[in-house]
Amino acid sequence: MKVMFKLLLAYVVASFLATGLALVLFPSHAHVPSVVVLLAFPVVPWTLLADLVSEGFRAREVGPLLVFVLAFGGGAWLAFRTSSKDAQR
Repeated sequence: MKVMFKLLLAYVVASFLATGLALVLFPSHAHVPSVVVLLAFPVVPWTLLADLVSEGFRAREVGPLLVFVLAFGGGAWLAFRTSSKDAQR
């Protein structure tokens, strides 16, 4: 159960970092305030992935997705590493 919460926290942090980078690289339009995008930050990595799949390889989607993958992967690695150390004790 503890690992699940750590993975959830890693997902939330990674999503927020990817959303922040996405807003810096391509700001939202005037009719969509940045606050709305920040409130929907858990969905942003999935929309970036959908854009990447539907429109092909574009560098502006790859940066935030790479940040998401690295941050979530690092968090998952730490969560599983600490859980395996606890299991060995």
